[in-house]
Amino acid sequence: MPDGRMIHLVDTTLRDGHQAPGLALSLETRETVIKALDDLGVARIEAVSIGMSPVESIASKRWRGLMKRSKLVAWNRLKLSDVEGSMAIKPDVIHVCFSASESHLSKKLNMTFEKAANVLEKCLDLAHLNGFEVSVGLEDASRAGFERLSKIRSLLRYLKVGHVRLSDTCGVLTPSTTRQLVEFFATGHFSVEFHAHNDLGMANVNALIAAQSGADFINTSILGVGERTGNASFSGFLALAERCRALAVNVSSAQAMALERTLREFLSREGYMASLKSSPGSDVTDWLAHHAGLQRVNR
Repeated sequence: MPDGRMIHLVDTTLRDGHQAPGLALSLETRETVIKALDDLGVARIEAVSIGMSPVESIASKRWRGLMKRSKLVAWNRLKLSDVEGSMAIKPDVIHVCFSASESHLSKKLNMTFEKAANVLEKCLDLAHLNGFEVSVGLEDASRAGFERLSKIRSLLRYLKVGHVRLSDTCGVLTPSTTRQLVEFFATGHFSVEFHAHNDLGMANVNALIAAQSGADFINTSILGVGERTGNASFSGFLALAERCRALAVNVSSAQAMALERTLREFLSREGYMASLKSSPGSDVTDWLAHHAGLQRVNR
């Protein structure tokens, strides 16, 4: 292992990865994923998203008990009720999502910046008051302008936030813009986490550039699964990081690839997508046929 700056992995297979089309993992399979990642020493596992079913909420308490080396991260919307729900699960880290771009803030949350900042302060105060470690995720940070990012950085300093996640939610970053974004926060005395999307096929490369630019935590998912074209992949990022002597990782790409081979049958989307094309009973097949002016073919 190279004698470089340690990069910590944050696995999001069971949160963002679970948004991949056709991916619906059983509770038993999720436990298998958690145990495997914990055995490898992945720093954090983002396995809980408040708003889940009551069954998942109960199961998540067991998941925390399965983790011997990893920390359980609970992902929350910008809602006080989400944070209250997360506290009941007792995760290691409560992560609160804050819309960074004006587009997300106004169109998705229908909030002004001042209103969102006020809600964020209440969420963080509640978590801190109850002794939880917190992180703040800047959703759509890659499409926020410099003035907005400066305003957010000042807000986070005021709220005494130490850990910030920078999310390329729409997958529009390039290596140069990734470097600029990460350095802007890393030089502001934040512990930076980076979350890439693969819309332009740059997720693994951008994740590497983020690590080289000062990010201490990198989000990956097994096989790169995630919404749309997915996230930075577990083995793909590690294969790149291993070749950078300035960085150190505690999981090898060989270990990651072995795990991905084991879990491929559960996480691969190819079979699901193929079934949509061939199954006459599929709702999606019927919808496509209807909008194409075709009649359903009985086989």
